[in-house]
Amino acid sequence: MKSQRKFIIILAVVFVAMVVLEMLKPTPINWAHTYSQKDKIPYGNFILYRMLPRLFPKSSVEIVREPIYNALPSITADSAEWKDSSPPLYVFINEKFSPDDLDTKTLLEFVNSGGTVFASAETFKGKLADTLKFSTSVNYSMSYSDSNVIHLTSTAFSNNSKQWLFKKGTTTHYFHTFDTVKSTIIATNFTNDPILLRMKFGKGYFYLSSTPLCFTNYSILDKWNRDFISKSFSFINSDRILWDEYYKVGREEATSPFRYILSVESLRYAYYLILVGAVLFVLFRAKRNQRIIPVIQPVRNSTLDFVQTVGRMYYEQNNHANLADKKIQYFLEHIRSTYFVRTNEFTEEFLYKTAGKSGVDITKVRALFFGIENAIHKESLTEQELILLHTKIDSFYKESLSVKSLPKTTIDD
Repeated sequence: MKSQRKFIIILAVVFVAMVVLEMLKPTPINWAHTYSQKDKIPYGNFILYRMLPRLFPKSSVEIVREPIYNALPSITADSAEWKDSSPPLYVFINEKFSPDDLDTKTLLEFVNSGGTVFASAETFKGKLADTLKFSTSVNYSMSYSDSNVIHLTSTAFSNNSKQWLFKKGTTTHYFHTFDTVKSTIIATNFTNDPILLRMKFGKGYFYLSSTPLCFTNYSILDKWNRDFISKSFSFINSDRILWDEYYKVGREEATSPFRYILSVESLRYAYYLILVGAVLFVLFRAKRNQRIIPVIQPVRNSTLDFVQTVGRMYYEQNNHANLADKKIQYFLEHIRSTYFVRTNEFTEEFLYKTAGKSGVDITKVRALFFGIENAIHKESLTEQELILLHTKIDSFYKESLSVKSLPKTTIDD
C-alpha cells in the first residue's frame, strides 16, 4: 500500500511540474498563413477585416462560411437588390484560390451583372483563371532580396511615385500572363512585374492581387504600408461587403471544450499525460491486487417452488374452482401486461385484438375464453374441467411464445 501511495505522489509531482513548465514557457509565434479574420497571428487578417468599415464607411460587412454557389443568389442585370445601392464586393484573400466549376460560374455571373470581386492569392487555378486568361508565376530571386518594393502604376493616382517596402518574400508572385486589353495594371513589384490588376468583366470588375501577404497583420502593422491597403481598395465603391472564410477554413464547425483542449499545445500534452498515467496506474494496480474470483451459485427461484406447492394443495383438496379462479386471474393479468389489452369484457373486438397481438389462432382464442367464462360463472368444477382449462391456457402460452411480440405502446381503450 505504501509503494502504491508513493507511486501516486511521484506521478502527481511530475504532472504538476510539467504543467508549470508549460505555463512558464513562452508561447512560440505562429507563422501559419491562415488569412482568417479571427486570427491575430502575423499572417492572419484580423486587422484588415476591421479596417473595412473605415475603408467603406457606409457599408455592411458579412462573413461568408459557405461556397460561392450558396452565398450568392441567382443574380441578373436588373436585380432588384442593387437598384437602390451599389453592387456588392466579394473579398477573397487566400494562399491559393481555385473555386470549382459551379462556384466559378456563379462568381462570373455575379461580376457580369455588376458585382465586384477582390481576390488576392499567390496562385490561381481552375476555370476562373482559364476564363479570365491569366496566370501567376514566381520570381525566386525576390525570395532572398530585401527590396520587396511595391509602387503604383495606375494613372488614376495623381502621385504614383510613392513606394512601399515589405518583408522579403512578400512580392515574389506576380502575374505572368493576362488579357492586356481588358486589364489595367494598378501596382508592380521591384522588378516591374504586375502584382495588382483591375480586370473588366461584363458590368463588373475583378481586382486580382498576387501578394496576399501584403494584406495580413504583419504587413499592416507597419503604418506606412496601410496606405497601400487603402489605395488598393480605393477603386471600389460598395454598400455591402462579403468576406470569404470558406476557402480558408471550410464550413464553420461546432466547438467544444475537448476540441479546445486538443487545439492548445500545453493542454493537449497535459491531457495525454493524464491518459498515460491513468493507464499505468490501472496496469500496476491490477497486477498487484488481482485475485481468484470465487464462483457464486445463482439464487434459487423459490417462488416457483411455492407456486407448485400451493397448486398441489388446492388440487389435493379438490378445490378445483378456487384453483381455476387463481389460474384465470393470473392469465388475465398476463394478457393485460403483455399485450396491453383490457380484459373487462370478452367481446369479439377483445378476442381479435388478443389473437392479433399474441399470434394465436382466433378459433383457439375464442374457445379458450369461452371456457374461462364458463369456469367463472360455475360454483364448482370437476377435475376434468380443470385439466381442460389448464391445457387450453398452457397451449396459449406455448403458441404465443413462438410468435414475435409487437411493440408495446399503451393499453387499448
